[in-house]
Amino acid sequence: MRHRHPFIGLFLACFLIEGAMSNTCPPTPLVDAATLQKMARQQHVDKGLLWELQKGGQRFYLYGTVHVARLEWDFPGPSVQRALKSAAKVAVELDITNPTVVQQLSHAMSVAGREPTPDEARLEDRIRKQFRQACLNEAAFSTASLSSRLTSLALLSARDEGLYPDYAIDAALVGFARAQGKQIVELESAAAQATAMEGDIESLQRDLERLESGETRRMIVKLAHAWARSDRHEIEDYFSWCNCQGSPKERSAMDHLIKDRNATLAEQLARFYESADGGFAAIGILHMVGTDTVLDALSRAGYTVQLISMNNQ
Repeated sequence: MRHRHPFIGLFLACFLIEGAMSNTCPPTPLVDAATLQKMARQQHVDKGLLWELQKGGQRFYLYGTVHVARLEWDFPGPSVQRALKSAAKVAVELDITNPTVVQQLSHAMSVAGREPTPDEARLEDRIRKQFRQACLNEAAFSTASLSSRLTSLALLSARDEGLYPDYAIDAALVGFARAQGKQIVELESAAAQATAMEGDIESLQRDLERLESGETRRMIVKLAHAWARSDRHEIEDYFSWCNCQGSPKERSAMDHLIKDRNATLAEQLARFYESADGGFAAIGILHMVGTDTVLDALSRAGYTVQLISMNNQ
């Protein structure tokens, strides 16, 4: 029997891919149990960036993740495995393997019954074209906001590189944590994430242009591969090469998506660490780069922060 990878990624990928795919469409990410078992027995190198935090004589871990990945990246290397095993609890932004959370996200991003504004209506045809070109079933996501539809298209834009939201690292870590009997803690709510994804019409226009030009795909591929190499410098330079902060409006939109959430995430992480005997947390890697990062906020809160050297650096 064939089935989807059990650590299913962001909910929006679950039902967008067309049942009948042409030869030019990226394949549906189906994996058989034997392949998963074989990969689980293999040795895997560390990927991403992992920090050790200390406060009050206790040790905690914070792992930077990506939301699209290849299947083989879902299996942690030795440093990440050791950190995971030492933790009594594991925290993530949202547990996107939980069907209830999927429903909450869908509801929070639904615009069912609301007429689009004239500006939104003018973008509709172009967005539909992007869905068709990507071999995706827009009808399955027809009640979602334009922002969430564009996010869906962005996260699914690099499938030809083997990068799928189905293999999101956060979801894979939840799977491993559950297999080890660890408690899962959520740092955000579905409503908060939905709010962070929403943008004004100018932001939507720019996101669509980046998608149409292929710029979004190139950025996702570059970041994902830098993460897989544990390339600290490439990741830390993200905001210099992403071409996503060229104007005040773009900087404001990026702040809304990333920086404005950093203080809240850091506050929730501090509460989590205080309640956990050796906690491990995983959040998007972009919350750890740039200015006013989660790491900065935790340092100000009295945590000693040190990057762990990965075995492939």
